Amino acid sequence: MLFLFVAVRRPSSNFALLSGATLALANIAVPAIVWLIPLFGLPLFFERYPLRARVHLVASTLLGFALPTIAWGLRHV
Repeated sequence: MLFLFVAVRRPSSNFALLSGATLALANIAVPAIVWLIPLFGLPLFFERYPLRARVHLVASTLLGFALPTIAWGLRHV
């Protein structure tokens, strides 16, 4: 969640991707972390930046979460 906080403070899709990937790896280890997924939408509520930038941060975080999770799931099919 620290990376997501940094991504919100300075809009950076790199930190958003890293935040999602970190939480995906934590989700693989501890499945209860899946409850943190709604927190990915937090950048939408910070009106400091335009809506397009906030949506981009949320999409980057979800992409960062989805890629390792899908890769892990496909590996174990």
